[in-house]
This record gives sequence, structure tokens and C-alpha cells, in this order.
Amino acid sequence: MASSAVTSVPAPSSPAGSTPAGSKAASRGVELRVQTVDALIVQDATAVWADTQVWIRLLNPATQTVTITLSLSAAHLARADLPSDLQATLDEKPLPTHPAASDPNQDWPGLTAEHVLAPRGTASLRLSYRQALSETAGLTQFAYPLSAASRWAGAPESLRVTLKFAAPLAREQILGHSPPIQKQTDTALTWEWEGQPASRDVWLAFMAPRWWADFAAARSAATAAGAGPAEHLALGERYAQLAGLPALPFQSDADFFARYYPPAVAELQAALAAGDRRPATAGQTVAAHLLLANLYRRQADRLGRAGESFWQLVATEGQAALAQGAAAAAVRDLLSEAYTRLTELAQASGDAAGATEYRGRLAALQAVSSSAADSRTARLAQAGQAIARRDFDVARQIIAETFGADAAVFPGSRPPLANQALLIVTTEPHARVFSLTLADGGQPAAVEALLRQAAGAAMRVPGAQALAAADRLTITLLMEGGLAEAQARLAAALPTAPELALLSAALTQDKTAWQNEDRVVQTFWRYVEQVDLRSAESTWQQLADRLTAAGLRLPAPDAPVQTVEERLGQIQRGLWSADASAWRSLAAESRVTYRVAWCDPDVTREWQVPVGSARVLTAEATRWLPERLKWLALGGAAFLLLLALLVWRR
Repeated sequence: MASSAVTSVPAPSSPAGSTPAGSKAASRGVELRVQTVDALIVQDATAVWADTQVWIRLLNPATQTVTITLSLSAAHLARADLPSDLQATLDEKPLPTHPAASDPNQDWPGLTAEHVLAPRGTASLRLSYRQALSETAGLTQFAYPLSAASRWAGAPESLRVTLKFAAPLAREQILGHSPPIQKQTDTALTWEWEGQPASRDVWLAFMAPRWWADFAAARSAATAAGAGPAEHLALGERYAQLAGLPALPFQSDADFFARYYPPAVAELQAALAAGDRRPATAGQTVAAHLLLANLYRRQADRLGRAGESFWQLVATEGQAALAQGAAAAAVRDLLSEAYTRLTELAQASGDAAGATEYRGRLAALQAVSSSAADSRTARLAQAGQAIARRDFDVARQIIAETFGADAAVFPGSRPPLANQALLIVTTEPHARVFSLTLADGGQPAAVEALLRQAAGAAMRVPGAQALAAADRLTITLLMEGGLAEAQARLAAALPTAPELALLSAALTQDKTAWQNEDRVVQTFWRYVEQVDLRSAESTWQQLADRLTAAGLRLPAPDAPVQTVEERLGQIQRGLWSADASAWRSLAAESRVTYRVAWCDPDVTREWQVPVGSARVLTAEATRWLPERLKWLALGGAAFLLLLALLVWRR
């Protein structure tokens, strides 16, 4: 967990030869009078970031000079290095620092700095840095070690920590906090104390902005009229992720399973009971049964000896998944555990007949698993042949059917849904239109689902209109306020899918300027925009690098293998390599077309910018105003006529 916290406290010891400092600083009476922490939480295509500013004001109330040693460390709450972009100033001047002496209690680096405080003198320390916050299944945590301020003498006049959010923060988005929040709006949270030391550190656990946007979109879709299995399953998966969150480090009694288990089960059951009007596909049915089985398993574990009915539900859902075509490998361990526990519980309760029945089911399951080994070997041979002829879709389908969907896709790095992303950005006098096409993909249904999800998220952004159909997403952003702010809100609202990285890159730039100037008989306009599409290339390249590295850890294609698992690894290596190439190809084949029609639809400029490029686009145009020319000519003629009359009268 990245604490996103850098604090300044008296160092625990003083360098040799220094004047009294460190732990003696407090005894000499150096006081912390004011400390403020301001952090802005933003999310881009790579991470959730905390841009933090810290201000500390120190006072030496004594009548003699004191030299203090400041210790800068990010390790009070979590083992972490100091941010690489850390900037520190003392009294508005850069603060010279040096590495801290080794400490047997920590194995991460810190910095120290010395400063002389004059009698009754003050010092103003400022820190600024950016840190990425950890994210697990949507859970993001921020922490600041404010209690470290208690190592200074006296009680501070004021302590304050304020978190601001680039995207509005819904109350339901907060999963936990400590201590109580004093002030809360939809974009900021504040903790503050006056005249007293902070007894606790500041913590906040919340759903990452994009994860929350996707969750809200899934919930909206599942509650809409006509919602079907896909919508209920998508929301059930989100609730299941939340139910699997661990307890918070600052709130050990936080029970996310108890909180999100009931809605997860309800949505998954709704996916299976959606009715004949929109029946679930086999894949959706299998996924729902397996998720239910795993949720029931956790509930059974929590109940201990009272969990027999839930182990029965685990077995029921596992068998249902098998009946719908689930790969035996994906269900075998789950069913084995269920029948083993049911056997034990039946024996403990004196139910000999029940124990015998469950032992029989377990034996039958193990026999089926043994006979399936030869079948898996044959299927792997077929997948290897498909890899050899570069038919990766067939190979992936064979692996998914035989070993489960998780075995066919590297965790967190699936192949792209499209082979090319084409974005057209059109700037008009009162609107900006983003038209994204995800082309040539082998999964049209998944592409359409993603684009419809993105359209739903965009529609919740003020001033945005969106429409998705087939492989195209069109978002119209009305220029009712600041364009940069509107684009930032839209970027934060979009789903986190990597296929949308190019759209996110085009939205996150904020250096666009245009000028309209009416002259006597002309209209002059000028357009300047700095575009930077390197973040999209970085996103796709990182996915490709991750897949390549994962493949290199598996057996080489020509390596001798002995087991089914080793042969599966060879097939997966081929799939991961193909997926990495697909992401690199997507980066090479994608581009953005910028069009501007500012003063007249007939006066347009157009540029094509490939992914990975950064450019400055500039256009100027002048248009004559015929009406003004006519009136100017008439005015000139009238003036000449009047002048002629005056001359004639003379």
C-alpha cells in the first residue's frame, strides 16, 4: 500500500559533531506551530495519483540558537521509497539534503537535513511530490502520518489535511476513513485540529475514480428496464470483487464480505433467472454458477460447523457449472473441497449414510478427473497445431474449453478487442466531437458492449452527449465552460479499458487555444493546440511488455516437457507472445485525425497524428464579410455624392 505520505520530524539521532538536534530538539523546545497537507487525487491511464503539498512552520521559543536535524521519510506507514520528484524548500529556498544514516529498523532510504533556528526564530518548510496510490479490485488507499507531528514540542496551533478530487467523490465511493471527517463536499475532504496534537494518522479508503464509474454504470444498466443476464452478471462480478476485499489496515473490523455478499448473490441469481426473453449464454451461465459457488464457499468457511448448507450450495453450483460446459479443471478443486467438508461434517454429526454418499461423489469426481487427463493431453496437441499455423483464436478457444477461461488469458493483460483505433476530433464553434472507431476486431459483441458502457459513463458528465453503435463511439462535448476542465471530467468518467487509451490521451491534453477577431470587413481566426498521444502508446506498450515477460517465464516451444502443466505453459507462451504483438500492432496502426472548422464550416484544417506522437497544431484563416463590404461601398458612394453636391453649390 503506497501511503502517499512524506513527513518531517526531528531525526532520531544527530550526525557526529552537530549541535543538539534530533530527539533533543523536542527537549530544547522546538515547536511545530502549523502543518497543512493538501493532496489532489487524479487518475490517468496508468494509475491513481496523489499530488501532495505539505507546509510546516517551526518555532524556536528559546533565547538561544538551536540546530535541528530534519528527517524526511515516506516509511512511517508503509515501506516505501521517497518520491523521485520530491522537492523541499526551507524559507522559500531549496533545502539541501543527504541520505539518512542506516537504520536497522528500516531497509528503505530516507533523507536528512540540518537547519539552525535563531532565538525565537521560525522556519517554513514546504514539500511537494507525486505518488501513485495502490489499487486492488478498485480499492485505493491514501494515508498521511500526521501523528508524527507529536514528536515536536508543545501543541500546534493548527493541523489540517485536505484531499481534493479531480472527479466528484460520491459518499458511497468511500469505503473507510480515520479519524472522522470534519468537512466533506463532493470534491474535497478535510481533517483539522486546533490547539491539540493529532493522536491518529489520516487514512482514506475509496473506490478508484474509474472503477467507481464502471461500477456505477454496471449498476445503472442492471437496474434499467429490460436488463438481462449480461447486465446482472456484470454487476454481480463487481459486487463479488468488493466482497473479496481484505480488512482495512486502520479498521480491522471492516467486513466487506458481509456488506457486499448479499447483493452479489442477488445479482448472480438474477443473471440465471433472467427469463426466456433474454436467456443467458452458456458462458454467462457458467460464470454465474462459478461465482456463486465461490461466494458460498467463503460463507461456509465463515460459519464453520454451521456451514453445511452452504457447502451443499457449493456442490450444487459446481455441478451446475459442469452441466453447462465448464472446464473440469476449473471446478474440480472446488467440488473436491465441498465433498470433503460435507463428508467430515456428516461424520461429525453421526450421519453415516450422508458421509458414505459424499465419499462416493468424491471418488466419482476423482475418477472423472483421472480419465480426463488423457483428453487434456489430446486437446493440448490440437492447440499446439493451431499455434503452429498461427490460428491463435482457435488455440485460445481450445484452452478455455479445456482448462477454463482464466487459463486462456494472462491475468490483467488480455488481448486487444480491436486491431486498430481510429479517433477523429472535430472542433467546431460551439462543440467538440470525439468519434472513436475500434476496427477489425474479432470480438464485435465485446467491442459494442465496451463502447456502450463508455457512452453511458460519458452521458453522466455535464455538457456531454454520447452515442454508441457497433464499433463506433461518438461523444459531443458542448463548450459551455472551460474545455480543459470538461475534457478532464470526461476522461475521469470513462471505463479503464486499454482500448480507450487513445481517447483518454486526446482528452487529457489541456493546451488548446483559439481566437476570433472581427475586423472592419474581415473575420480573422487562429487555432493552436498541443497534442500528446504518448500516453496511449505507453499503455499499450506496457501491456505488451508484461505479456512478453510472462511468456519468457514459461517453457520454450522446443523445450522437452513431461507434464500437462508444462505443455499448457508452452501453449500459453505462444498465446502471450501473440497478444503482445497484437498490442504493439494496435499502437502502430492507430491514429488521431484532428479537424477544426472554427469560423466557417467551409474553412477547415485537418491533421493526422500517429500514436506516440506529440505535435503543435496551428491554423489561421481570414474571411471577407460581403455584407460589410456592400455597406462600406454604399457609404463610400454616399460620401462621394455628398462631396460632389458641396463642390457644385460652391
